[in-house]
Amino acid sequence: MDRRTVEVIRKKLAYLEQILAEVAPYLRLRYEAYVKRPAYPRATERLVQIIVEAVGDTSELLLQASGRPAPGSMREALSDIRELGVIDDELFKRFNRTYIGLRNRIVHDYEALDTRILFNSARRLRTDAAAFLRAVTRYLATR
Repeated sequence: MDRRTVEVIRKKLAYLEQILAEVAPYLRLRYEAYVKRPAYPRATERLVQIIVEAVGDTSELLLQASGRPAPGSMREALSDIRELGVIDDELFKRFNRTYIGLRNRIVHDYEALDTRILFNSARRLRTDAAAFLRAVTRYLATR
């Protein structure tokens, strides 16, 4: 693996870890308390966007470091790192089916997001992004 790219991946993982810590206080609240603070859903939206994009960027960097061609999309990047054995099928499915679409709705403002769906999805994303972080760290340790 290309050492320079691996170093960039490690920095991206550190950033992802930082963002996961930043979103945590919002998601520890009960939903009723969360919605009473109008800035919390907006902050959560932005942090969800950053988390999903960091996962996508990391996936692309992993492919680059492995000498694989650049993917055409975030979904393709995640599929390709699944093929490399970095992440398992279940984690791939959750990012592919849920989080990428959620990020797209946030970024492109396709529709107003239901606050409860955002809250619950962000909680699951936090867990899954932490699993992604661990999986990439394990993968890098074996290279």
